[in-house]
Amino acid sequence: MKEMFQALLNVDDVKGVVLLSLKGDLVQSQVDGIPDESIASVDWHQIVQSMNNAHEVVLVFKNWRIYIRKTAIGIVMVVLGWFAVMAMVRLTCDKFTGRQAIA
Repeated sequence: MKEMFQALLNVDDVKGVVLLSLKGDLVQSQVDGIPDESIASVDWHQIVQSMNNAHEVVLVFKNWRIYIRKTAIGIVMVVLGWFAVMAMVRLTCDKFTGRQAIA
């Protein structure tokens, strides 16, 4: 798990990574500039429920993006700046979680 986090954080302009269980429990997180307590206080269960049958979701905001991917090991959320290459993030996720997302 640490290897996956480090590989994702090494992609240019990736600001952080959050791993949730498939039930929505926080497993691990590392996001620049956001204290762990703040991340732990989020109701992640609502995000998991809102994904329904989606395998991948990209949320786009004014200054950053969030890539969310449902995998066999849980839900991986990657916080990206505008200059992060989405293909590199997806390839890195593939390397550690397998190419196929789960239903």
